[in-house]
Amino acid sequence: MRTYDLHVRLPSKNTEMEVDRLLKQVSTLGFDGLAIDSLKPFSIKNCPESLELLHRFTFSPRSASRLRFHVNKHLKQVDLLIIHGRTKPIWLAAAQIPDVHMILLKEIEDFQVIDSQVARTIAKHGKPIEICLHRLLTHTGSLRSRLIRVMHTALDHIVRADCKLILTSGATHSCELRASKDLEALSYLASVPEETAKMAMNQGPRDLVSSLQPSRGQKKTSSRRES
Repeated sequence: MRTYDLHVRLPSKNTEMEVDRLLKQVSTLGFDGLAIDSLKPFSIKNCPESLELLHRFTFSPRSASRLRFHVNKHLKQVDLLIIHGRTKPIWLAAAQIPDVHMILLKEIEDFQVIDSQVARTIAKHGKPIEICLHRLLTHTGSLRSRLIRVMHTALDHIVRADCKLILTSGATHSCELRASKDLEALSYLASVPEETAKMAMNQGPRDLVSSLQPSRGQKKTSSRRES
């Protein structure tokens, strides 16, 4: 059974040595695939053939009015298009656009916006919600406590609405990567039920990657023709 972390950034220095460290850590943790978050195309030397790489882009729109236009613009360049917005109209609009692959919740402000109406709309359109656990790893003290409280409230709405969930690390460096079991355990702090966490770390990412196969094949064929 293949395992994925669908939200990883290349190291800021992006040297060959740093990227090699990232890949070695990925291998040590047992992941079969990664989604690298970047607007620009990227290439990784010495990448193991067994490691499946996806190109994702997280788009943070300022308003919902031109969301569909921007989705169409960026979709041609990436495998996964994720919407990260901090207002209710953006969440509701993103949920109804078929070409949006996931809706990202990461910051305290994100979890404060989610209510039962937003959660039900997202669930109705079958859109997975990405719960990025990076801030749980990096925040400390009262800030982490506040984050856990708002995540708890938001996830109560999300779980009640039966939304699809996908857990990610949001790692920006090899030391921030966590094994799938560790990410599952970390999500318990935010009151994600154990069985839901397992699905969000395993079956959810696999189903999403599987649904991308036809479009990824078409993009590869198109790029070969252009070259």
